[in-house]
Formats: sequence, C-alpha cells, structure tokens
Amino acid sequence: MNRHLRELISLSKVDKELDGFNPQIEKATKRVDEQKRVVKRKEDEIKKLLKQIDDNREKIDVYEEKIPKCKPNRPKKDNWN
Repeated sequence: MNRHLRELISLSKVDKELDGFNPQIEKATKRVDEQKRVVKRKEDEIKKLLKQIDDNREKIDVYEEKIPKCKPNRPKKDNWN
C-alpha cells in the first residue's frame, strides 16, 4: 500500500509540473495565432499588389496599341547650326 501511495504522490507532483506549463503554452499559442494573422494580412497585401501589377500591365498594353509607332521628327545633329 505504501508503494502505491508513493507512486500516486509522485504522479501528482508530475501532474502539477505539467499543469505549470499551461500558461506558457497558452502564451505561445497566442503569439503563433497573431503571427498567422500577420502572415495572412501580408499574403492578402501581396495578392492585391499582384492584381494591381496585372491591371497596370493590361493598361500599358492598351496604351501601346493606341500610341502610333512613329519616329520622332527631329533635325539631325549636324543641322543644328
């Protein structure tokens, strides 16, 4: 009976030690959750910027089609006198 009681007391002490980690685990979990939110915001921001880049490329393509391809009508350097 004494042996079982000692084992029970020993297990109780171990259980208390394990319970002592709960606040640290909860704190770490909160930090991880916050970092996940930060990552999600950054991913959303990247997606938004990529969309803007695509939109701007499309606009450039449209403008390039509208702008006539011609050489500038400038005098040559030796005619600048």
